[in-house]
Amino acid sequence: MTLLDDLSGLEFETKMTTAFEKYDGYHNVRQTPKTGDEGRDILMRETVNGHERAVVVECKHKDQVGRPTVQKLHSAILSYEYSGPIRGMLVTSGRFSPQAREHVEHLHRNVDGTEIELVDGARLETVAAEIGMDLRNGKFELICNHTLSPVDPAGDIETPIGEQFDAIANIDAHDRPVSESMIRFQPVVSIQAQTDSVCKTPSGRKLRHVTERDEFLLDGTQIPPASVEDERHDFLTSESPQTVALTEWEDTNTVDATTVGRFAQAENEYEEWITEQLQSKHAKTESYTGDNNVDYTEDCVPDSSDISITLTPMYVPRVRSQIQLQEHDYTIEYDAAGARQHMVENELARCVHCGWSWLKLTYCENCGAIVCRRHAKTEHHTGEPICTGCAVTARFGLRKRYFYDEANCVEFQTEYDEMSPARKMLENWPWLASATLVLIGFLVVLLM
Repeated sequence: MTLLDDLSGLEFETKMTTAFEKYDGYHNVRQTPKTGDEGRDILMRETVNGHERAVVVECKHKDQVGRPTVQKLHSAILSYEYSGPIRGMLVTSGRFSPQAREHVEHLHRNVDGTEIELVDGARLETVAAEIGMDLRNGKFELICNHTLSPVDPAGDIETPIGEQFDAIANIDAHDRPVSESMIRFQPVVSIQAQTDSVCKTPSGRKLRHVTERDEFLLDGTQIPPASVEDERHDFLTSESPQTVALTEWEDTNTVDATTVGRFAQAENEYEEWITEQLQSKHAKTESYTGDNNVDYTEDCVPDSSDISITLTPMYVPRVRSQIQLQEHDYTIEYDAAGARQHMVENELARCVHCGWSWLKLTYCENCGAIVCRRHAKTEHHTGEPICTGCAVTARFGLRKRYFYDEANCVEFQTEYDEMSPARKMLENWPWLASATLVLIGFLVVLLM
């Protein structure tokens, strides 16, 4: 069974053309017309020792390639008009016969020195692995070697956490414990498409001309393709993204773990999807009157050849950091682009008890809770902040007191019991204020 078994011979040539376009080292790659190619299916250039050399490629999608095919390619090389050096390449999804290999060696050593490279199915598998080609169906997996930077160049992975702590009262950001962080590199596909389509009547009369440029930013994990959500789209397109090599971060010791997501669809599938979207967008039925004064309609839909597509894959780092403060764990998760972040989850910016995030937050040294003003009290014995979640409470007169623990509460109870009545009244100012108001009211009544 040959590789890429479901493809026709012409489709195999087309896939090989794309493969050479992606393979590092070749340029000016073009597929020749399907008729009259004279044994030259693909023509391309390569640079050797600073000099450009032409490469003539013949493709055979069959189980075995024999000596006659080598002879045909040799003739195609000799008849190719090119002023510089030329070599040949014979590519097959199957294998080469011993006679074919012997004749290639004979031509090079004993005839005219013609160099012909043989690429069989086994070699093709190696090439495919390097460029992301799926040999089961001819699709090209998107391969990306760059990512947006997960950290601010002027800081490190802890910088965004420190910035969050700066907004919390009663805690020094420098005294916080180190977080546990992981990075998930998420695939995103940026697509630029140019539609240039002319719709004509059967007689050649122009009905409609579409010239338009469209841009898409797709979530690379979705099937079928889907645009990234609005906020994330604005984050990724608000500035020109600066990228770094993915290899710098895949096995880094800077974070506890990294994972790299795969693009959910092949390059071909993204191109087909975009083409369908644009054909649907620009489809229109035009009415016109022919030369015979009869009214007609023409369905104007751009052809796939009218749509030029450029795909740019990239990775967006999704950083997830967890930090433990005594009894509480906090998570901060965001998409990173150097010094900029798009927050997805930020537990450091909301109260652990009610989830409010628009009130000033305070740190409770007793249990590690980050709380809003409604859930932050003053520890009566020390005067330090304490949250309502961990506080021991007791009522003295008309007033509720908050303590770190039972020992503090008992200690204050002892002090309270030994206080004079006047001091107790000061400790219970709500009661004192109420009594004063009652007294004033009584006096007012008497004076009336």
